Amino acid sequence: MSKRYQGMLFTKQLDIAMSITEELKKDHDQQRDLLAQLAESQPNTEERASLLKELKLQLHAHADAEERSFYAPLMQHDETQDEARHSVHEHHEIEECLEALEKAESDTTLWRSEFNKLKKLVLHHLEEEEREVFPIAAEIIPESKQEKLGEEYNEQMEEETASA
Repeated sequence: MSKRYQGMLFTKQLDIAMSITEELKKDHDQQRDLLAQLAESQPNTEERASLLKELKLQLHAHADAEERSFYAPLMQHDETQDEARHSVHEHHEIEECLEALEKAESDTTLWRSEFNKLKKLVLHHLEEEEREVFPIAAEIIPESKQEKLGEEYNEQMEEETASA
């Protein structure tokens, strides 16, 4: 079990409910941290391989859980349908970029180029969600439903990361 989910279980024990956007933001911060660590890692090291594996797991699990617990409800509203579809499309672009990065040798300029492309895509996606999508979602989704979706998101993240 990753450190993030050990902490999440502690939060559950304290019975602190977080909204879906708070949960997503927490994972976004973890993804930013993993990208920064990966950028500083040395080529051909176990650290770089491990960080890339963790980033891939987190991005994949996050995208799947986010699409089910956040974007599916947003697609039911005319006001957020386009933003939701755009964000899901960006998830696919990130997956493709991750695949290209995994194929490159970690000590090559190709790896660095693919990593920079991935980093730019991920950071753009996170910032766009936080700046544009989250505020609209907060207006459309009732607060009690936001907390329920946050719980659903966490359950899905646990399932996704446990099966990896």
